[in-house]
Amino acid sequence: MDVKKKPKSDQLRWVVIYPAYISKKTLVEGRRIPLAEAVDAPNVPEIVDVLNSIPLPNLVETKMYPRDQLRSTLCQGRVRVQLFSEDGTPLVPEITTRQALYKHVAKLIPMLKTRQQKPVVAAPQATVAAGGKKNKKKR
Repeated sequence: MDVKKKPKSDQLRWVVIYPAYISKKTLVEGRRIPLAEAVDAPNVPEIVDVLNSIPLPNLVETKMYPRDQLRSTLCQGRVRVQLFSEDGTPLVPEITTRQALYKHVAKLIPMLKTRQQKPVVAAPQATVAAGGKKNKKKR
């Protein structure tokens, strides 16, 4: 069973994205894009949200990344993404390679509503009256 002989639309030919590929980990830990474009702690639901907004067909699989030391449940899973149609043309013209897909997903994850921090308004602090020093005796 040679996978390369299958059509590009077959699920075995889809591109795989593990969260480690776009995280701010080291290259040894699995990062596949430049550190400047990487994301802090991405997870599978965020990747799926971005892919659904593009829209690209995707499939979530419950597989673990082999290099993940922690094996945490937050990082568990991977996403398969269809980049090409049956005849080999890209489904999204600006995303034609794995690297372009990784960079595009990493660029859009910080823009998700779940990642947006709401501005915290600091409550005015009560001013403390500057009283004189109190002399305490040593015992």
